[in-house]
Amino acid sequence: MAKYDSADLLARCYRTAQRPTTDAQQTSADWYAFLTEAQDEWFSHLASICPEVLYGNPVVMTSADGGYTYTFGVDADGDPIFPMGHIEIRTSRNGAVLMPTTDWAGAGDFLLEGNKIRWPNGAARAWGTTGPVARFITPPGVIDGSTQPVLLPKQARILLVYRACAKWARRGGLRDPQPFLDMEQEAWLGNPEAGVNGILGMLRTQANFSGAAAVAGADDDAWYRNINTGSGYGRTVP
Repeated sequence: MAKYDSADLLARCYRTAQRPTTDAQQTSADWYAFLTEAQDEWFSHLASICPEVLYGNPVVMTSADGGYTYTFGVDADGDPIFPMGHIEIRTSRNGAVLMPTTDWAGAGDFLLEGNKIRWPNGAARAWGTTGPVARFITPPGVIDGSTQPVLLPKQARILLVYRACAKWARRGGLRDPQPFLDMEQEAWLGNPEAGVNGILGMLRTQANFSGAAAVAGADDDAWYRNINTGSGYGRTVP
């Protein structure tokens, strides 16, 4: 058992809920199901406020229709990945940034369609094996005895325990989930009045102003980025 792996999270659920490890009422499979739901919910939350902590490695997108659309790959179940939160797409690993747009506008580069991107005005663009390259958050899979949690940072996984215990308490309306929700809120927010930051404060200050350099060096409005190529109006990027 390692700190905050699946076995550790299960043990913490038993301890926090004060349940025996051999429990006919709440099996380990039930706890893992609640932990899985908790991880889904916290991924959605973190993706909306500090997505950088959950980004995976850059991925070369692929096309199955001759370059009209490009996808983000498939998940562990073989289903198309639907990225969570903000997505970064570049022409190559070190190429220009591509910008989202609408199908009728020529000021941007691509249309976001859930689990894929499409080029505006029915255009097709071929990159081969070099791009486009995307950075994004892949939705998490299950947590069980052989599949580890992927929420980062690791210490934030204590939130999964408190959320799972609240779900257990709510089941059937038999118990009060509030004590577990209070523990979750304290871990997340800390005690700001006492000058104690929780996980949220730590994440918000970790990369503070890291995007300022990118804003200062932006060149997205240069005239050569908006040339009509003749194959359907679209930006021409280096």
